[in-house]
Order: sequence, then C-alpha cells, then structure tokens
Amino acid sequence: RAQKGQSMTNYWFVGASYGGNDDQTERFLQEGIWQSGNDGKYIDVVKTIKPGDKIAIKSAYTQKNGLPFKTNGHTASVMAIKAIGTVIENKKDGYEIVVDWKPFTNHRYWYFYTKRTRLWKLKGTDGMARELIDFAFHNDEQDIDKFRNANYWRERFGDDANEVNKYPWISFYSELADALRGYRHRRDELMSAL
Repeated sequence: RAQKGQSMTNYWFVGASYGGNDDQTERFLQEGIWQSGNDGKYIDVVKTIKPGDKIAIKSAYTQKNGLPFKTNGHTASVMAIKAIGTVIENKKDGYEIVVDWKPFTNHRYWYFYTKRTRLWKLKGTDGMARELIDFAFHNDEQDIDKFRNANYWRERFGDDANEVNKYPWISFYSELADALRGYRHRRDELMSAL
C-alpha cells in the first residue's frame, strides 16, 4: 500500500448499469471485462486507463432510511462497492478493458463522498479520496462520524444537526397571516398600503 499522498496508481470507480435495469455487473465479472457503454461519452477517458490501475464496480444512489447513522430527515448519498479488480489490458478502443475481478460476496457500502457518473478517476492524493480507496481496495472501514461531521455534511448529518424543517416558509406565512388579520375590518387601508 502506498503512503498517503504518494500513490502513482490510478483508481477507477465505474458503473455497470446503462439505464433502467440494464446492470451488466455479472457479465463483466464472468467475462473479465468492463465496458463503458455504447453512448460514446467516455471514449477518450477509457483510453487512458492503464494496465495495473485498480478498478471497482460501484452503484451510487441516495437513501434516507435504514442507514447506519441518523439522517435528521435528509437524504444521504450511498455507494455500493460490488467488486474490485486490476486492469490487465486496455483494448484502446475507448470502450473495453480487460480486468482481473475480485467480486464481493456482499456489497460494501460507502457514504457521503460519492459520484454518480459512470466513470470516476481517483489518484488517492487527498484525504477523502485516500479513505475511499483504502475502504474499497484495502478493506479499511469508513470513519462515518468523520464524514458526517465534515464541513459539507455537518449541517445536515453532524453531531449538532437538527431535525430537518421540511417547511421553512411556514413561520413567514404565519407571521404574514397574523399581520393581515389586523386589517380584516380595514380592507381599504390594506389595499392602499399594497
């Protein structure tokens, strides 16, 4: 394992579903490949994937209930890691790479620092990326408390977060209604003020 901030290996987190229920994970694992899909979106990026790079099949989505932390009524980002592998060959067609896959018996779930795009490249030089790489490829555990209390997520998921106010405009309209009530018998005065 490279020291923090010293990784020369590229780490790729890739999707295996091309819309709807078209999940290709099992086929990719059986055939020892990963394909970027037929839409041509990632041709130039796929060509840069090198033998020796590490790759993980992921599924990113959002979830509100059943999480291992209090959500305070908010929706959190989740990424299921389905398999990891090492790139053996890049066909250089911008579409397919050959991978030595290691599937997980059970998905591993990572929270907060996720990406929903089909192809996500990490070098592992910053803290959050390094922790995700260590979680996916080195079987480390995620420090969920650290992430939920990080600046970006603290207000919604942190130790000091409050239950979400689903209707923040209610107090404004309550005050407005109270103020208007005073004009119920003075409608002309209200209309001239407006």
